[in-house]
Amino acid sequence: SSLLAETSTPRGASRTNIVPRGSLAMSEDITRSTTEPRNVTYEFKGEDHTLGNSLRYMLMKDPSVEFAGYTVPHPSEPIMNVRVQTHEGTKADDCVKTALTNICDVCDHVLKTYNKAVKRYGKA
Repeated sequence: SSLLAETSTPRGASRTNIVPRGSLAMSEDITRSTTEPRNVTYEFKGEDHTLGNSLRYMLMKDPSVEFAGYTVPHPSEPIMNVRVQTHEGTKADDCVKTALTNICDVCDHVLKTYNKAVKRYGKA
């Protein structure tokens, strides 16, 4: 289940759409700041610290990632920047895809656990 689909834009940047797995129909735009595959800054539109901190955490758990960090330039702007640098031989896009998939998996697990607890509570 691919989460990133890339298209070209002017000035060497590329535009990428995130399409979450499952039945969610939402998509967010991402701008990639460079063409070097292992050193990339992504600009997520419509995102903030919620995704930024989770994504940074998941990226740093990946041994292929040398550096991951995020910033929200200003609270009134719905933009979050993520910087990813990987070790030789690994593409930043692949690490971001894996990290986003891992976040989805964690959310699925939390939802499943919550629903089971609600059912158990209702029977008690």
